[in-house]
Amino acid sequence: GLSLLLALRGWRSGSLPRRGQRQIGRYDGLPVVYVDSVASASLVGVWRPEVWVNPAYWQSLSRSEQRQAIHHERIHLLRRDNLRKLALRFAAGLFAVLPWVSRWAREYELDCELAVDDRCCRELPISEYLRLVARGLHVRSRVQKPYPFAARQPIARIASGLTQSDMQVRIRALLAQPQGVSQIPAAALGLLVCALGTIPVFTMALHPTLRCLMVCYLGY
Repeated sequence: GLSLLLALRGWRSGSLPRRGQRQIGRYDGLPVVYVDSVASASLVGVWRPEVWVNPAYWQSLSRSEQRQAIHHERIHLLRRDNLRKLALRFAAGLFAVLPWVSRWAREYELDCELAVDDRCCRELPISEYLRLVARGLHVRSRVQKPYPFAARQPIARIASGLTQSDMQVRIRALLAQPQGVSQIPAAALGLLVCALGTIPVFTMALHPTLRCLMVCYLGY
């Protein structure tokens, strides 16, 4: 019951009033909607996703920067990041009384942002994309203050748990020199860990009493 109450509180705090909502068109197949209470731009929704943007922030971007912002959000859509975050938040809601579980979604969000940045750097001009991310860092640094783009209204965080320090991590990762890393050692290590993880199961299957205990546990 306590977990459900905490999950309800998190759900209500995550909802955002659609002040000044107005769809301005479709970019690369995604509907773009003006929402005054959004700080910059964010992909919202799973079933019918939309890109919510702050009107003044969006108008301050050049055509090239707008295309890059939409490209960034489209990669999130292709990766199904919102669906994964929703699943993580559902699991965290079931065990909301455990303090470390609530960090799953936020930690995944930083991971997926770094992954999207890495792909954008391969598909977009890195210098222009870096300026776009830096602009987002400047926006988030003012989230706790009245934001100049919103008429004397505080900005609510929308579908994002990234802090200013997380944004700085993104900047440092973009500034770092790319290094070619082979995925073979990581894959081999993952297979080894999975193989070692099955040893206790096979060991228990060798003894009738342990088999009985294992079947009772799985049935429970």
